[in-house]
Amino acid sequence: MMDAIFKEDIDDENRGLILKFIYKNKPADDQIIMSIAESKKNIKTASDYNMEYLNNEANLILINKEKERSFLSAFNKEYEGYLKETMELME
Repeated sequence: MMDAIFKEDIDDENRGLILKFIYKNKPADDQIIMSIAESKKNIKTASDYNMEYLNNEANLILINKEKERSFLSAFNKEYEGYLKETMELME
């Protein structure tokens, strides 16, 4: 599991190098879980990184970025489709 490569102090060129290394060296029998936070400072989206560096092979899970700490908010069935898709990916 990786969570530090998309901090604000790492520029886009270095992110690309890191993602290329991860893709080239990924294990065939394990999964890699990464988080990519989208922001106004970084114009590339998780989908962009998936296409450019991961051969469009990554399964993307969207966490509502409109609400602060939305991942920990009460479930009101507003995004039930995302929950269902996430659960199917984990099966």
